Amino acid sequence: MINTSKLSRTLLVVFLFALCISPILSAAEYEEHYLNINVPSIGRLINYSTPLNVSSLIPYQEYSSVIVVEWAIPESALSNIKADEIFIFISITSTNETEFVYFNKEGGISKSATSVLRCKIIEGKCGEGSELRKEVPFSIKLNKWGIDFNDVIIIRASLIPSSEVPKLINESAVLNETITEMKQEIEGLNVSDTEKNSFTTSLKNVESKLEVYDVNQANADIAELNKTLDKLEHKSTLLTSISLIEKEIKNKVNLTKEESDIVMDIAPLLADARNATNSMDFGRAELSFNLAKNKYGLLNDMIEDRMKTIPFLRKDLIYIASFSFAVIILILSAITKLRRNEKILGILFSIFLIAMGILNLENILGIGVYLVIIIIEILMLLLFTYFFIKRKRRLERAD
Repeated sequence: MINTSKLSRTLLVVFLFALCISPILSAAEYEEHYLNINVPSIGRLINYSTPLNVSSLIPYQEYSSVIVVEWAIPESALSNIKADEIFIFISITSTNETEFVYFNKEGGISKSATSVLRCKIIEGKCGEGSELRKEVPFSIKLNKWGIDFNDVIIIRASLIPSSEVPKLINESAVLNETITEMKQEIEGLNVSDTEKNSFTTSLKNVESKLEVYDVNQANADIAELNKTLDKLEHKSTLLTSISLIEKEIKNKVNLTKEESDIVMDIAPLLADARNATNSMDFGRAELSFNLAKNKYGLLNDMIEDRMKTIPFLRKDLIYIASFSFAVIILILSAITKLRRNEKILGILFSIFLIAMGILNLENILGIGVYLVIIIIEILMLLLFTYFFIKRKRRLERAD
């Protein structure tokens, strides 16, 4: 039989023990702390300044200066940031209606200008390829006498693109197409690799400005590069023309003494034209080239007149005669009873002459080589004739 008194005492002890340890068990379920995060926003995006330092202005005269805009975000703000790059969009506006201060733009002037700063984040810092400083040119001009200059320029910096950015993007796309065309043009010019590489490097610098939508500066740079490209195109045209005349003169052979004297006069003129072209002295280059060109025209006229006077020296007749003799020698070598070495020599010589005519090797050897060959061919024909007559007489005696 269960002792109820003892059981009641046991239950009472268990209850009191559980009541004592329950606060301990409840406290062991979790631990709670509070972390206060209080980080202020950056104080400013940019710093700005201008080197303009004039105490008074002369009316109707234009003064030039720049507004220097620099990146002001501290490096500490870039730590652990997820973005690869950050843009700061700059808008600069003159508030004076009389246009004391204005910005030069392609096609005219404006009361406003835009620019962009860019930070390419590398290991928590603005690394290579960043644009952290820009100089925005502006002008000042008083249009009245005896007044004081007073104007306010508003400089706005924002991390959010302004309404002008889509326009800048479109203008940048157009300028990039222009740069592509300029790259193609420079590659096709007859100028040195150094000049091509220098020009291409300048184009890449403009492309970097367009990456941050610095359209104003890009336009100015492209305008200067277009002037350079015009000079290089002029240089290429002159060098190509000079090389063409030099090559044509080199291929002229069998000239008379008078014709050779003209060639001697042309050579230094072309050399001077080339030197002047390389130094971009186009005035002197064109003068020397035109003198050389005139003398070259005179040389061609003299050669043409000589060819008309002596038809035998015409290229087509010389070639036909040489080719015909070669065929005759080839046939005679095959049918005439000659020594084996003599027959092989005649056949090979004829085949060489025929192949030379077919392959136009006279362009390399010069048309004058045919005159020498014709003399050799005539001597060989005389030799074959001598052998033929000698053999015929020998056969007649044998009979």
